[in-house]
Amino acid sequence: MFVVAQGAPVAEDESAAQIADRFADALATGDQATVRALLLPKVLIFKSGGADWCRPSTSLA
Repeated sequence: MFVVAQGAPVAEDESAAQIADRFADALATGDQATVRALLLPKVLIFKSGGADWCRPSTSLA
């Protein structure tokens, strides 16, 4: 399941795959505004051996 924040910049006809591609592109290019906009404030992010319960508040680099 792919969930985005209410009010995130997502077109009504945009597929989950298109949103995931935009998210991946934003990560790859360092577009922090788009990454944050597409994540729920209380998102659970899994990363090498651990997890965070919120969006990153600092640089994504």
